[in-house]
Amino acid sequence: MQIRLIDIQFTDVECHVKTSDKAITAELDTSLVVGLVEKDGNQFAVIFEIGLSNKRKTFKFKVRASAHFESSEKLTEDFINSPFARINAPAIAFPYVRAFISNFTLNCGYNPVMLPSFNFVEMAKEDSLVSKG
Repeated sequence: MQIRLIDIQFTDVECHVKTSDKAITAELDTSLVVGLVEKDGNQFAVIFEIGLSNKRKTFKFKVRASAHFESSEKLTEDFINSPFARINAPAIAFPYVRAFISNFTLNCGYNPVMLPSFNFVEMAKEDSLVSKG
C-alpha cells in the first residue's frame, strides 16, 4: 500500500492580540488535539486543533488544520487503527502546521512561534488521538 500526503488546509484561524509587544509569543501555553477522519474509500484526514495563549491573556491563537492523505488501496479498519495512521501520518503533516503558525505570527509582526515537539507515539499510547467516522 502506498500513502501520500495530498494537501493541508487551514480551515479556522483565530488570532487575538492585545499589545504591540513583539515578545508576547514567548512562553505560551499550548494545547493540541489530533483526530483522524476517514473520508472516502481510499482517503483519510488528520485533523489538528492547536491553541496557544500567554499567561497575561494578551495573546490567544487557535488553528484548525486538515492534512489529507490518499492510499493506493481501499482503507480498512485495521489501517485506520494502525501505527501509520495514528502516529506516522500526524508526524508527517505536523511540520507543515508548525511552519504555518511560525510564519503567520512572524508576518503579523511578532516573534515567530516555535511550537514544541510533540510525541505522537506517546499520544497514541495514551489514546489521545481521536478517531472520527
